This record gives sequence, C-alpha cells and structure tokens, in this order.
Amino acid sequence: MNVPIWAAELAAEFWRRAGAVEPFPRSLRVAIPAALELAVFPVANLTVHQIRARLERCNIECRGLGGDRRLRAALVARGGHGFAFLDACDPADEQRFSLAHELAHFLRDYWRPREQVRQRLGETALDVFDGIRPASHAERVQSLLGFAPIAFHVLLFERDADGAISDDGILSAENDADRLAYELLAPATEVSAAVGNARSSDAIEHVLVEKFGLPGLQARRYSALLLPTQRAEPWLRILGILK
Repeated sequence: MNVPIWAAELAAEFWRRAGAVEPFPRSLRVAIPAALELAVFPVANLTVHQIRARLERCNIECRGLGGDRRLRAALVARGGHGFAFLDACDPADEQRFSLAHELAHFLRDYWRPREQVRQRLGETALDVFDGIRPASHAERVQSLLGFAPIAFHVLLFERDADGAISDDGILSAENDADRLAYELLAPATEVSAAVGNARSSDAIEHVLVEKFGLPGLQARRYSALLLPTQRAEPWLRILGILK
C-alpha cells in the first residue's frame, strides 16, 4: 500500500504539531486547534451566501466565491489563519471526511507554501504572501533563487453551471486533498495492519468504514487507491515476473 511521500510527511507534521495522535475513528476537532490557526464552523445547510455573510460579519473581504450554491464544506485562509466551514446537517462520517478534506487543503495549498516563504525568505516576506504589500525587486529575486513562490493566490471555488469541476488544476488539487484526508483519517500502514492478509477491496472497505469511520463512497475510492488494478506487460508474464 503505497503512500505519496508528500502526504505522509504532511500528515506526520500535523500530528507532531497537534502534540498527540488521535485514536480511531478520528474527529480532528481537538487536534486542529492544537496544531494550526484553523477554526471550524459547522453551519446548517451550508451555502456560498452563508460563508460570505459570516466573513462580512467578521470584516473579512473574500472575493471570487462565485454564485450561491449548496456546499458540503469550504475553506477560506488568510494571514496565516483559516476558516473551515462544514454542513452541520451532514451525517457524522461525512462531516469527518469533509473536515479532513478542508484540513488537507489548508496544509497542502496554504500552510506549507506560506511556511516555505517564512523559512526561506524570512518573516517580512509574509506581508507579500498575505497580499499586504507588493514584493520588492530583491524579494522577487530571492523568491526565484529560493524556490519559494512569494506571490500566492489559490482559488478553488470555481465550478461550472452544474456545480461540476471543469478546471484541471482544481481537479488535481481536490484529488490531492482527498489523498491527504485519507492519510490523516486512515493511514495506509494502519489500514494494512487492520486488514492483515485479507487484501480484497470488500475487506478493506469494511475496515475503512467500521474502524476508521470513512463514508461508504470514500471507503470505496480509498480502497481503489490502496489496491490499484495490476496491469502487467505481456513480456513480464512470459518471464514469470508477474503471474
């Protein structure tokens, strides 16, 4: 069961910052505020309009949210802080995965790039990253030499008229967030230990639902990642390398 190195590293860093690893099934509700400046807001029947209204009440301007539509969850991050919104009407297992997904976005798409700027270019460069001021010529050069993009902006809210993802970049970011969410809630090594020698997709799905608390759809998707279809080249079969 292979895990992308970046996902394993970010998950390990999150639990290190949290100070303790939660037992399964993980809620993340205690670990998140211990590790990060990320607040969680469950909202009944979550919509884009509700997110915009809540941010406005906090004097936070957030452009580019698009038209109003129903949401299962969403993330807004600025100035080193994040706001994760969940639909409070969703079942507990769906809220668990939605929160892990938004946490994954925060870690991979916002927190890590911001930390790279801090580490490679210094604290003052965060003003540029956060959009407070433009980068100086020297900072732009340092950014290129340090491989730390200092001008950061990511918008993952865009959808087509039917609410579907039509941008390859957004689709890739969503898939990466799912992959990190799986590792946060059900690390591949723990899943492997739990299923033992029973390596069928049905067995893995059952464990992912019962032990790790994943929703059924996500359990199926994660199982497919952990047990990819083996497509061997004919010459490998001839040599007896694969049966």
